[in-house]
Amino acid sequence: MKKIALTVATLYTLALAYFSLTPVPKEASTLVNISDIVQHFAAYLILSLLWYLYWRKIAYSSILALTVGLLTELAQKTVPYRVFSLADLAANTAGVTVFAAGVYLTSILLKRSQLNLSKHTILRED
Repeated sequence: MKKIALTVATLYTLALAYFSLTPVPKEASTLVNISDIVQHFAAYLILSLLWYLYWRKIAYSSILALTVGLLTELAQKTVPYRVFSLADLAANTAGVTVFAAGVYLTSILLKRSQLNLSKHTILRED
């Protein structure tokens, strides 16, 4: 399972980098629209998730996703018809942040529910 997670996460990362650096007409790259922001948000949330499934560490997957987002945005300065965009970088960061917060909060809720379940089990045994 770990090999599959690594393969999927790596392929997704490479595909994301490729499509982030493929030249597009300048008119399209300078427009900031909601669908572009949503696409960046979703892409980096998924990137974080895929690396989390491999590492099982929020910090590792988040740092990698943030780094990929920053490096691809910086690299876009060198690609014809691409521009560095703070809006895209913010959307990437928001996707990673929502993912990390979601995993963290879910783990807290699961731990609490396990504690509550064990309390009820102990009470029934008495």
